[in-house]
Amino acid sequence: MKRIGNVNQTAGMTLEQRSNSEFGTRNAGRRRRTSDAKKGDILLFHETAQRRACASEKVECPLFSRAALQTTNSSRYRLAYVFAVAALLSVASGCEDGINSTYGRRGGLGADSVNGTAVLASMFEQTGHRVSTTSRLAPKIMNKADVIVWAPDDFTAPSDKVRDWFNAWWLDAPGRTLIYIGRDYDAAPGYWKQVQKSAPPEQLAEFKRRQAAAQNRYLQQRTDMPADEDCDWFTVKGKRKRIRVKTLTGESSWTAGVNAGKLEIELNGRLVPPADAQTVLGSGSDAIVSRQMISGGKLIVVANGSFLLNLPLVNHEHRKLAGSLIAEVGQGRQVFFLESDAGGPPVLDEDPSDVPRNGMEIFGVKPFDSILLHLAFLGVIFCAARFPIFGR
Repeated sequence: MKRIGNVNQTAGMTLEQRSNSEFGTRNAGRRRRTSDAKKGDILLFHETAQRRACASEKVECPLFSRAALQTTNSSRYRLAYVFAVAALLSVASGCEDGINSTYGRRGGLGADSVNGTAVLASMFEQTGHRVSTTSRLAPKIMNKADVIVWAPDDFTAPSDKVRDWFNAWWLDAPGRTLIYIGRDYDAAPGYWKQVQKSAPPEQLAEFKRRQAAAQNRYLQQRTDMPADEDCDWFTVKGKRKRIRVKTLTGESSWTAGVNAGKLEIELNGRLVPPADAQTVLGSGSDAIVSRQMISGGKLIVVANGSFLLNLPLVNHEHRKLAGSLIAEVGQGRQVFFLESDAGGPPVLDEDPSDVPRNGMEIFGVKPFDSILLHLAFLGVIFCAARFPIFGR
C-alpha cells in the first residue's frame, strides 16, 4: 500500500512550525498539550483521511488492506460487520470519498472535517478567549455571549426571526460582535487537488475522480443560493463569476504583511454589504470582509470560509487574516461558535429545562439518531447471520 502522499506529514509539520511563529513560543507548550485533546486540530486531517480512504478498490487503506482480509472462516462475519459499521460511520459523519467534509462544526464528528471550525476556535483560545459551542439561540446565550461566530451550513440568508434575536442581543449589552461566515465554499475539492501533487501515478486518476465528485456535490448544494436577495445585513448575489483572489485592498491592519500572491481565497457568490458598512478586506470591487455597527454592536460579514475553515488555515497567509479577524473582537471575551444547518438555529424563549439524563437523549440528537438507528439495523442483520440455520 502506498500512502496518499507526503502532503499528510508536510501539512501537519508546516502548521506546527507556523503556529509557533504566529503566536510565539509562550503558547507552544499549551498548544502541544491541547493538540492531542482537540480532535479538530489540523494535524489530524490527512491521517484521518487516510484511515478512511478505503471506499474504492483503487486506493487501499493500511487499516483495511487486502492482506488484512486473509483471515479464517470463523472471523468472516466479524470482519464483514466491522466493514459495514466503518462505512456507515463514514457516511453518517459527513465523510464522502474518504474524507470528512461535515460543514461548520467545531466538535463532535465534524471536528476533524476539512470544512470544520475547530482550528479557528483553537486560535481564539490561544489568544485568551473563552470558547464554547451552541446549536441554538436561547436566553443563556443572550446573557453570556460576548462574541458569536456563526458559519451556517446554509446558502440562504438568515431569517427575520434570527436577525431579530441578534438585534435584541446587541441591544442587551453594547460592544458585542457577531462574525457571520458565508457558506459559499467547500474545502473538499481543494483537498483532492492538493493530494494529487504527490500521488503515485496509479492513484492519480482516482484522486481526480474524487475531486470532480466533490466539486459536483458542492455545485449541487449551492443551487439553493439566491440569485439576488436582500436581508438588511447584506445582499446575497449567487450568480457572480467565480474568482481566485490575487490582490488585496482594505484597512492596513488587515493587509499589512500578507502576501496576496500566496493566498488561496476564492469568491463564488458574493455577500454585498450595505452602503453604510466598511469593507475592511477586499479584492477589486468585491468585499471579502465587511464591518458594520448595528444597535450598539458589531457585525462582521465574511464572504465565505475559504481562509477560515480547517483545511484553508494550513496556509500561513490565511492564518494572518484569521488573526486580524480575532483582533476585531477585543480581549478576554466569551466566544460561542454557533452551529446550524439549513433553516438556521432554533430561537428559544426559555432555556431547555435540566432533566435527569438516562442516556436515551442521544437518540434525538443529530446525527447520532440516524447513526444509532442504522447500527441497530445492522445488529439485527449480524445476529441473523450468526444464528444457526434450521435443519443443519
